[in-house]
Amino acid sequence: MITKAELLRRFNEIIVTEGYAMPLYLGHLLQTLPWYGLPADLETTVRSVLEKVRMETEATRANSEQIYLNIQESHKEEF
Repeated sequence: MITKAELLRRFNEIIVTEGYAMPLYLGHLLQTLPWYGLPADLETTVRSVLEKVRMETEATRANSEQIYLNIQESHKEEF
């Protein structure tokens, strides 16, 4: 079992990581991608993959925020 407070704390960590760290990391990768000297078709593929990662990151953050709200509104004190 885990307390409501601890569960909320853990979901908050996920939200912060997904919301701040991942966009910075992805932005850095996209900015430095031309430095690698990849062929154009491979660079396009990498950009496409990074865009999918960005979309998944946003979806994970949104899901985590919804779960956080559900837990917060719950009357249970342990999960």
